[in-house]
Amino acid sequence: MRFLLKTGLFLLVGVLLVAFCMSATPLDEIMEEGIYSIYYGGEKVGYEEYVWKAEKNAFVLEVKGRMDGPVPSSLEELTIRVDRNFIPVSYSFKGTIGGLSQQVDCTFQEGVVDLRMTVAGRSFRRSVRIQRDAFLLPNPFFSPYLIIAKKFGCRLQEKRDLFSYIVPQLEEGFSLESDEETPCLLFLMFKDTRIEMETNEDGTLLHLRIPSQNIKVSRN
Repeated sequence: MRFLLKTGLFLLVGVLLVAFCMSATPLDEIMEEGIYSIYYGGEKVGYEEYVWKAEKNAFVLEVKGRMDGPVPSSLEELTIRVDRNFIPVSYSFKGTIGGLSQQVDCTFQEGVVDLRMTVAGRSFRRSVRIQRDAFLLPNPFFSPYLIIAKKFGCRLQEKRDLFSYIVPQLEEGFSLESDEETPCLLFLMFKDTRIEMETNEDGTLLHLRIPSQNIKVSRN
């Protein structure tokens, strides 16, 4: 009887440990994935393959790809992590832009950016202050605009003044508004650039156009 009691107790402890481990494991669920084709002057010049995931307290965008023009680039990895309110938490990039190898790692804390960067073998580190809710829009990549679509989708009721951080260079303000007749069509107006985004009710970025630069990005 004593042996049976000990065996039962052992099994109970085992079940509790398994349950604890399962509950402690962060949620890591792929919510969306796809490929964007990039066109410049009507010709396909590259692609970006992305995955949008949900973790316990965050969303994560992971991107790989390459582009032959107008700015040749190779994207080995790009990861943006934001919290459930779309506030940036971390950013990492590894690849080449314009023939120069780069690696960038950032963490964000209440609008303070801890930036570590290596370009062509030279490394430096600095601290930058930005708006805490700025969207991370590194040049010359397009998948990060998906985060804007995820936050607003087709639900934007009125024009919004927002901020972007063009990692790692500068912060730039922009306005966002939707088309009066087509709420899933969004317009981003930067200082001298207008960007058009088509999304859907799920916040999937379907198309992105930069007319002044003859660039179009479409989800396959």
